[in-house]
Amino acid sequence: MCQEKNMQENLHHCCKTEQPKLLTSPHPDHTSELARLKKIQGQLEGLAKMITEQRYCVDILVQFRAVTAALAAAEKTILDKHIRKCVQKAVESKDKNKIDTKISELMELISKRL
Repeated sequence: MCQEKNMQENLHHCCKTEQPKLLTSPHPDHTSELARLKKIQGQLEGLAKMITEQRYCVDILVQFRAVTAALAAAEKTILDKHIRKCVQKAVESKDKNKIDTKISELMELISKRL
């Protein structure tokens, strides 16, 4: 009888459904970019296949440009959110250290793109 009760308690505990905890983050949500990234992933797989199949150079280069453009669009979207959410929040806080940190981050990003 005692074993049966323990089994029932274990079963109840094991199968108990809890609501998933929502993740809270101080950062903007970028999950909308996942579909775009999956498309890019498919483009990269297609590009690898083109190279494996020894396709025409110009066709491969055109595909490279498509992947590069898609990555640039995703990057621009995330940068836009960063400026509109993270940088704006730092500016609104009027905390000089936070503002300087965000400016330094942006300058580093910009210098890597030039």
